[in-house]
Amino acid sequence: MKSEVRSVKLFGDHGNKAAVLRGELLPRIADSPLTLLAVEEFVTSENIGQLIQERDVVLLAVDNHATRKLVNDYCAAQLRDVCLISGGNNGVVSEPGGKVQRGTYGNVQIYLRCAGADASPSLARFHPEIADPADQHPLEKSCTELVTSVPQLLFTNMLVATSMPGCLWLHLCGSLHYSEVAFDLADAVMRPVPLPAPAPLSP
Repeated sequence: MKSEVRSVKLFGDHGNKAAVLRGELLPRIADSPLTLLAVEEFVTSENIGQLIQERDVVLLAVDNHATRKLVNDYCAAQLRDVCLISGGNNGVVSEPGGKVQRGTYGNVQIYLRCAGADASPSLARFHPEIADPADQHPLEKSCTELVTSVPQLLFTNMLVATSMPGCLWLHLCGSLHYSEVAFDLADAVMRPVPLPAPAPLSP
C-alpha cells in the first residue's frame, strides 16, 4: 500500500500578518467603499501617535502585556475620546508549583475615555500584570525569543476574536454595561467581571 502525501495550504502565504490578511481580504471588499490599509510595523512609542488618534476605536489583539501598557498609557495621557478594546488569553503554560494553564481562559477589556475623563477603568487599573508587565515589547526581544512563543489554543483565540466585536457592538448601541468580560471555554462560562468594591474611607 502506498501512502500519498498532499500539500495543504492552510492560511495563505507567509509574511507580515497585516499585509497577508490585507491581501486576502481585498478581493472580498473590492466592490465596497471600504479601504483597508496594512501597517507593517509594531506599535511603538515613536509611531503610536500616527496609529491611534482622537475618537478612534482600537481593537487591540496583542500577545504581550508590555504593548497593552504602552497603548493603555498613551490613551490615558494623550487622548480625550477613545474606545480601546483589548482581548487576550492565558496560553498553555506551566507555572511555578506545577500548576498548568490549559489555555482555555480569556478576557476582553473595554477602556473608554470621554471628554478627557475615564468612563471605565483603564486596562491597568485592576490588572497589575499590565501595570507592571514582566514580559517585553516585541522589538526588545532577541531573535530566539521571537520564534519561541507561548502555545495558543485556536478555539480560545476564536472566542476572543468574536467577543471583541460583540463588545464593540454593545458600546455603539449604548448598551455596554461592563468594562471587562471573562470566559473559560472548557467550563462553558462567560460573564462580566464585577469591579472591586471601593476601599473604605479612613476615619
